Amino acid sequence: MTVRDKAGRRRFILFEVAGETTSGMGRVINLFRQRLPEAGLDGREIRFRVIHFENGIGIVRCSHLVRDQVTEMINSTLLTGTELRTIRTSGTLKTLKDWLRDNRGIKVPGKTIQKKMKNQPNMNSPTPHSQRP
Repeated sequence: MTVRDKAGRRRFILFEVAGETTSGMGRVINLFRQRLPEAGLDGREIRFRVIHFENGIGIVRCSHLVRDQVTEMINSTLLTGTELRTIRTSGTLKTLKDWLRDNRGIKVPGKTIQKKMKNQPNMNSPTPHSQRP
């Protein structure tokens, strides 16, 4: 049995609140707490957690086994005058953060590693003796 089998695989689901964006993170979390039992899901068992919510865009984490059920629950959730809908699902948080940055121009706080461009010198490595002035 591998460590990943014990810990469980995760899925990160990117969603947005369409309509009024005055909904705060607390309101969204409370709504999800109400909707999970209605959908037949246990928040602890499926490892459900709201990772990020800002400016009407949010990221939730859940177990890979219930990704479809959580996606359905989010898409069927209605707030007063607003609608929640999923945008994208990923196995890593980094991929969603990169997608948000590249496609929506939104920077999500946290560690992100910038991709190196090919043929770009590594500024952290020492210069070889043959190339020193």
